[in-house]
Amino acid sequence: MKYLYRFLIFFFCLGLWTGCEPDESPSDAISKEIFLEGEGGSNGILFPNENTIVVYNMGLGAILDRSGKFQHRFSIRSYVFDYMITEGNQIFATGKTEDPNRLGVSAYNLNGDFLWEKFVTRGAEMVEAPTLKVQGNELILAFSSTTNEDPNALEKTIYFEAFSKNGEVLGSSDFSFKPKADFFTYHIVIESKSNFLVQGQRKIADPILDEQGILIYRFKDGRVNWETEKGGLGFSTVTSVIKSPTGDFLFVGSKQTSAWAFLLNDSGKTLWDLDQGNGTNRYWFMDAIFLGNSIHFCGFTNATPNQKETALIFSTDLAGGGGIEKIFNGTESYRHNAVGSRAQDEVIFVGTRTINNTFRADSWLLFTDGKGE
Repeated sequence: MKYLYRFLIFFFCLGLWTGCEPDESPSDAISKEIFLEGEGGSNGILFPNENTIVVYNMGLGAILDRSGKFQHRFSIRSYVFDYMITEGNQIFATGKTEDPNRLGVSAYNLNGDFLWEKFVTRGAEMVEAPTLKVQGNELILAFSSTTNEDPNALEKTIYFEAFSKNGEVLGSSDFSFKPKADFFTYHIVIESKSNFLVQGQRKIADPILDEQGILIYRFKDGRVNWETEKGGLGFSTVTSVIKSPTGDFLFVGSKQTSAWAFLLNDSGKTLWDLDQGNGTNRYWFMDAIFLGNSIHFCGFTNATPNQKETALIFSTDLAGGGGIEKIFNGTESYRHNAVGSRAQDEVIFVGTRTINNTFRADSWLLFTDGKGE
């Protein structure tokens, strides 16, 4: 049912992306908004070069020029877009197929033309958290699989598949370990094929046993170097994991009704932990970026007069302090899903505008200065 649901969402997005022409009109150069009408919203933003922007959702990608003007569209083939990166003049994407333990990997050029596609089937159960990284001349695909349903013999495996940038299969490896509890893998942060971080969430947590929901495993030289558990006794989730310029790991998401973020150093020590909210309304962090001496978080909240969902920007210093909150005021429903930057004086947020009382969702880009203004 989970994958049927994902593909129903994809076909809904496909109809939106193909049913309307993007609104290409430029706006204010200081704080500029770009809307791609009917594009179904965007979950990620990438910068192949100074003059190109790539945005994507689960079904489709759009290639924009430097100012956000629509140029090309490229579409999903045999799977959903779970993760995407750019390298040089190529776009690489990976995601799950209808088969729960089969992944697709594909490449496109910056005109949106399809270049190649490969499929990988590994693991006894549903694969999770497909992730890509280019290292040298290799395109590395990492993903996770649970290999035994018996909790007393639980084993998790992290798989690595290496390809050339032309799609040639170069080799594979895997690392198995016994976690403290069964969990869904949400993120894999790849440094190399033997150094990486795995973040997941317990499938079942028991508050009576003071079990927290977020599990983190740090691998070095192919072995678990340390592990930790984070979160409260209620529901908590992590939506993004970002490696800082100094090698720390920033986790962003939500805990109960508050937006939540915490920073771990490379030894697993908690450097700081913050909650942002008003105790009543729902707040959620989706992504973040380190820029200069600041961290800019983005997400959404329903802290509006009519509790309509609206976009959230929250900026702190590098110690997670001095927070400044900005709530986007609009007549429609908005979400920030991702954030990126091409220069110190620019922060670009990308997300979704949902038109009230309709099924239409637009991709939304907001161009701001280096302070998120």
